[in-house]
Amino acid sequence: MSGQIQPRCQTRSWEWGRSLAWLSTSTHIFSGSPALCVLRCPLLYLLSSRDCCMLSAYASTSFQLYTCPQVVTKLFHIVEPDAAFFGRKDYQQWRVIERMVRDLDMAVRVVGMPIQREADGLAMSSRNAMLSAEDRQRSVCISRALTEAREHAVAQAADAATLQQQVAAAIAAGGGRVDYVEVVDARSLQPLQELRGRQVLIAVAAFFGKVRLIDNVDFEAP
Repeated sequence: MSGQIQPRCQTRSWEWGRSLAWLSTSTHIFSGSPALCVLRCPLLYLLSSRDCCMLSAYASTSFQLYTCPQVVTKLFHIVEPDAAFFGRKDYQQWRVIERMVRDLDMAVRVVGMPIQREADGLAMSSRNAMLSAEDRQRSVCISRALTEAREHAVAQAADAATLQQQVAAAIAAGGGRVDYVEVVDARSLQPLQELRGRQVLIAVAAFFGKVRLIDNVDFEAP
């Protein structure tokens, strides 16, 4: 949102067949203190506000004034897209925008895209480049823990608390510092206890060194 585009991102855009990119300036989005804020969305706070509320380095107001819904609402009005694609790694963000578009009757189709992963399973992220060589190796334990938890839940009845403990223990054993492990309904993001017959999301945030990584897996419990 800063109006800058990294050379790697620009190159990737052309590789993916994109012929046009809108490069905003900070004033397009952050034009002083807003009189109207898109804030009242319970989904913002069910996992972690840090994963969904964002503040540009160019904004001078407090972080509550520029949440993800606020910024994306302005973006949709400026660009008027037919469809908007959000990676499911930021799962909460995708669901919040999906709900916002539905509630405000915006003429935009919101699509959640599958998580892109490295060959060893680590979810792709610009933050991965900040990991030390040792932490990069350790960080693979996140995706492994999530995969094992999903397989456990599908193969046999498991409650949310058991899965939380399993994932947290695996990440800690792998060298990570767990921020949160949440087992929630994949659409409402409400916490679950029993999983039977539910569409389940296991969401994780963990630190490796000073780098905070997020990842998730969703599945239908038998």
